[in-house]
Amino acid sequence: GSYEANEPNLAGIPLFISPPTRTLLSSNDPLDLRSFFGSMQIQLLDDYQGWDLSTGDTFFDLVLDAANDQQEVYFGFTPQSIFTSIEGVITARPLRCNTDVRMDLDFQNMGTTSSDVAVYFTLDDRLEDFVFTNPPDTIINEHKVGWNISNLYPTQTINEPVTLSIPMVESLGDDPILKFKLEMFFTNEFGEEVVEEFDYIETVRCSFDPNDKRSFPQTEFNFIDKNQPLNYNIRFQNTGNDVAFDVVIRDTISPLLDMSTFRLMGTSHPEYLQVYIDEDRQVSFEYIGINLIDSLTNEPESHGYVSYQIYPLASTMDFDEITNSASIYFDANLPIHTNETLNFVGTDQDDDGFLIADDCDDTDPLINPDAIEILGNDVDEDCDGSLVVSTVEIGSSTIKIYPNPALDFVNIDIDGGLDFQVTLYNVNGQLIRTARNVNRLDVQSLAAGMYILEIKDIATGQKIVDRIIIGH
Repeated sequence: GSYEANEPNLAGIPLFISPPTRTLLSSNDPLDLRSFFGSMQIQLLDDYQGWDLSTGDTFFDLVLDAANDQQEVYFGFTPQSIFTSIEGVITARPLRCNTDVRMDLDFQNMGTTSSDVAVYFTLDDRLEDFVFTNPPDTIINEHKVGWNISNLYPTQTINEPVTLSIPMVESLGDDPILKFKLEMFFTNEFGEEVVEEFDYIETVRCSFDPNDKRSFPQTEFNFIDKNQPLNYNIRFQNTGNDVAFDVVIRDTISPLLDMSTFRLMGTSHPEYLQVYIDEDRQVSFEYIGINLIDSLTNEPESHGYVSYQIYPLASTMDFDEITNSASIYFDANLPIHTNETLNFVGTDQDDDGFLIADDCDDTDPLINPDAIEILGNDVDEDCDGSLVVSTVEIGSSTIKIYPNPALDFVNIDIDGGLDFQVTLYNVNGQLIRTARNVNRLDVQSLAAGMYILEIKDIATGQKIVDRIIIGH
């Protein structure tokens, strides 16, 4: 094939540049390689993420200098198959009370053919003041609006910003958590109407750490479906007293995630961002020349963000832990380390629509949170935790452990005389708590996550081990 005028650029294609031997991801805009002045080779890597090379050359040798700082080279691609997929993410500056906060809606064509899409955005109905940068095409009601996008080309991302006036926490009543939803309606390659959704939940705070990392989807026990993508959002802010010329974010990807599925979803400063995938699974988001103003001079403009998507490996197992954090560098200062996110891998083994985290018996499709409770049969059909979840035996004694997952307490009922010891460990094997002959463990003070509960018959040494999920 040959390049045609105004033909769009594909984003996310890995390109190997040497020297300095780095892998750079392509974007919808032409690549800026001026930081690599000198002789170099730019080469396609093997993984084109669903595309086939349609031009002959897999590499080009370039020489860039001050007098010749631009060259045009093209790699052509055709899709391996035709499919349509639109996904979106919501990102916001921290929702600080009594301030105006920018929220960004980013939606991207993840398929291999251009598509029309109708995007709808629903705001928390307690918000009274908000302004859209681009007026919506459709107004459903005062808290739900929409845009109609025509001919969104493959890998193209559209950004729709909105400014929210966050109220004082007291005006929100008993629930300081604001909820937002993004919906994308489109027609797939089979002519079927499809809707993809993204939910965003955040607590309004009157103080916060402006440099943080969040993972989506947001679920009560941080479980994700191993067959669905995990979305990460890194937020940063220049809280110094002068402009930050460069901002670099370094993020080491968990070995439980599939690097070949990495996809940039959105950023606050696309004109400055270059994404590199370096050795040891490290992704670098580099904003060279961003000149990010400090919060003392202009607080609203001192923020930035980057969002990306990645899938778990097919080999992950139920209850595998995926942790992640990032380091943010402002110029030559020491890095700021974000919080660590934690997600558990889950599946829906009985295909009843509920992951193992929400389904108290994922081997029986008749037991799930939407099931109808049958009284008197000692089975917790609707998974509300009011009945037994785990039943085990030691010798002649029957032990019932519930609820699991647990929020405040874990109950241990013993049928039959037993002198026993209860021990709770974290997933690293560290002792958290131990007690003798107790019927209830208070777990309110423990961090959310997975724990190992051991019950041992003191007389015989026989023991059982159960996994307990704690969430708050």
